[in-house]
Amino acid sequence: MKELSLEGRKALYNNFGKSIIEFHSLLPIYLVASDQTEDQINKVILRCGYTILYSIVDISSLLRAEMRETVNIGKRLGLIKLRIAVSEVFKAIVGAVPDDKEALYRQIRSSISSDFADECLAIDKAIDDFKLNYWSQSDQNARNIAEHFSKNPYEYYELIVSANEETEINRVNAILAMIQPLFVIISKIENKEKLLEKIEISEILHYSSSFAAIPEKIEVDSRYSKLGDFMNNEAKSLDSFAYNFNLPNIIEKKLGSFKINETMQYMLQFLELMMHLEFISLETAYSYRAICSSEFPIEQRLNLRLMYKTNHEGFKKLYGFKDDKSETIWCSKIESQIKDYSDVVRAEYESIKFSMKFLAKQTGINDEHLVVVLTHLRKNKNKDYIPKALIELGNLNIREIMVISMLFLNTLKKIIHLGQTILPEIKCKDEEESCRKIDELLKPMNGLVDNSLVDKIKNSIIRDCFCPEK
Repeated sequence: MKELSLEGRKALYNNFGKSIIEFHSLLPIYLVASDQTEDQINKVILRCGYTILYSIVDISSLLRAEMRETVNIGKRLGLIKLRIAVSEVFKAIVGAVPDDKEALYRQIRSSISSDFADECLAIDKAIDDFKLNYWSQSDQNARNIAEHFSKNPYEYYELIVSANEETEINRVNAILAMIQPLFVIISKIENKEKLLEKIEISEILHYSSSFAAIPEKIEVDSRYSKLGDFMNNEAKSLDSFAYNFNLPNIIEKKLGSFKINETMQYMLQFLELMMHLEFISLETAYSYRAICSSEFPIEQRLNLRLMYKTNHEGFKKLYGFKDDKSETIWCSKIESQIKDYSDVVRAEYESIKFSMKFLAKQTGINDEHLVVVLTHLRKNKNKDYIPKALIELGNLNIREIMVISMLFLNTLKKIIHLGQTILPEIKCKDEEESCRKIDELLKPMNGLVDNSLVDKIKNSIIRDCFCPEK
């Protein structure tokens, strides 16, 4: 993973820190002004303004968290989070599809272009450049894979290992090339029209909680270091799971297609499950370390948001919050394997299922609307999520989220143990099925040669198949 020079990193880190302080302080003022103004064009202009302010604060916080991280897998995860945020900014300002009339810039361009023709042309050029370099279909697919955990965990793994700091910083610069000049225009209009002078100051207090530090003392300590070691170890496990999952594809490319037996089919499902569980564990650890190392209260809260989203999206993909589990990993890779297994396996399965049902009811993980508010910027043509997001960031309860995270991680450990328990039983079934096939194969020899010789041949075949010499 290519990185910036030490001096370049330090300057970039400090500059984005200054951006957080400046733009976060302006954000509530723009929110209140937009809400109170009656002129519809000015309202959208101010909406565009606070969307840019919030976006720069968010991007700055995410990039600084990644730059503080010293563990390689953590840096990669941080870059993925940054990539998602940049995509959301582009969708809100420009639109996810061509000529999105609900996009904020599209709504105000005709109103501002007469006074700022050259500036608008420069912004249009920056938009075209961004589309060309960072808004291909694969870029859009990558955003969805990363945000919601792909149904194909190996797909997400490939995205993580390909994360590159230089590429993502260039992506950030490309989005800033659009939104910073646009904010300059908005600032000039705001100064001319005095849009921020008539607001009721008391209304700004509604958003004050996002400026408050998290009450619990969370800092870089021994737990921070232990989580770093944990992430290094789990990253190795993730690499191993991913390599073994992809091994049949490697073999097929070299030797041609081959039949996958039940044991191997289960192993592939088991490896996919393990990768998903590793993603959740690693992202939770990364979020906690990002909270610990945060410099400003808003950074703490934005990183706590990441932890909540990891809990929610990870659980949603694994077990889900609806009664219908047909689209979940639980249904396809766990529940489908439980039939006809021992009482020990069934008992462990039921215990895990009880824990999952309990977790699904907890507000520290199950609030779909909160995740939407804390992820997306624009709701529709006339409304944004940002005002609600700023309030919800201040309301996030770290104790509740941390407790749920620990319960969830403990349940994940139980699922891993369940999978390891099932594997020998599946292998035993494969052996029994193979024995029946071997008996059928050797049947013509019965009566022609001594039975002991038939048994010897049979045992030799079984030994070669299931107990190969190392």
